[in-house]
Amino acid sequence: MSAKVIGIDGNEANISERVGSNVFAYELILAIERYLQKNSLFEVVVYLSRPPLDDLPPARPGWQYQVVPHQPFWGQWRLPLELWHRRQVDLFFSPGHYLPSIAPVPLVSTIMDLAFEKFPGYFRRSDLYQLKLFTRWGVRQARHLFSISEATKQDLIALYHQPPEKISVIYPAVKPVKSMSVAEISAQLEKFKLNEPYLLFVGTIQPRKNLERLISGFAWLREHGFSGELVLAGKIGWQAEETMTALESSPVKEHIRQLGFVNDLEKQALVQSAEMLVLPGLYEGFGLPPLEAIQLGTLPVVSDVSSLPEVVPVRDLRFDPNKAVDIGETILRVWQESDQQKQAWLEQLQAETKKFDWTKSAELVCQKLDQLS
Repeated sequence: MSAKVIGIDGNEANISERVGSNVFAYELILAIERYLQKNSLFEVVVYLSRPPLDDLPPARPGWQYQVVPHQPFWGQWRLPLELWHRRQVDLFFSPGHYLPSIAPVPLVSTIMDLAFEKFPGYFRRSDLYQLKLFTRWGVRQARHLFSISEATKQDLIALYHQPPEKISVIYPAVKPVKSMSVAEISAQLEKFKLNEPYLLFVGTIQPRKNLERLISGFAWLREHGFSGELVLAGKIGWQAEETMTALESSPVKEHIRQLGFVNDLEKQALVQSAEMLVLPGLYEGFGLPPLEAIQLGTLPVVSDVSSLPEVVPVRDLRFDPNKAVDIGETILRVWQESDQQKQAWLEQLQAETKKFDWTKSAELVCQKLDQLS
């Protein structure tokens, strides 16, 4: 009896400068390949529109790449044509929202979040149309769905009327990293000339990140005794004009630093040296910055919405993102707590976050794909 073969869409992972969904797809594919080396449940063909990058797993028996040349509407007609013509897989899995328009085999999709359904005004009209059209279609056609948080699973149930048993949660994770020494941190941050203590936001500057309220909350914080800076690390995204206007008009703008895009080493140094990491987003499919902060020994203070309570289950470290004063009050209360309490919170978070593991997620994916094929 020949082995089962699973097709995987690898395009999200096959990008040199990975962010967000690209990182998720890349790390999950790496973890799946490692899992299958030890557990030969099925063989894999990874479909790409361009040749695989060098940091993807090398081809081997049981793990092959099929390059289907890039053309407009690749996923809507070129990939389906390939799947129908060759008939070489028993099931097709996408680690992202989009699935082939038609396929001769069962389909499995991964949903990051449904922010475009809850906050449509924060998306370009063309992007919104595409996200809604292809995600809704893919959800209906999929034999099974993976979501990256329990919050996204509940959104799929409520907004798309999907049965709970059709959805499995596969959490993202962060790579283990070695803490930087004081000298290494200084070398990375010397160029920024920051004043400690500082609060750190990491992410793209865009409307749903809710930075206008964070800036207002920071002004309240300065008035009530916090002597440090607010540091915003991330590229300027779409519809960022209101955020930049709020920054320029803030009465404490001289204490707010906007660094732009930072590389991985700079980000680690910034996180490790921060007083706390603040994520005030109105909606997050999953909160990687808080998870990175916990790993590096920095407390995260986050919104009490969407997936963030799953990453930061300590209620004292969460605020109402719709109230600037609550943001400021929560940060001030955490800042004024004893070192012993802060350490206790951190140890609790570090214990809780052990469930976020790429190997565990890959195992769940592989076992479910094996059942479905």
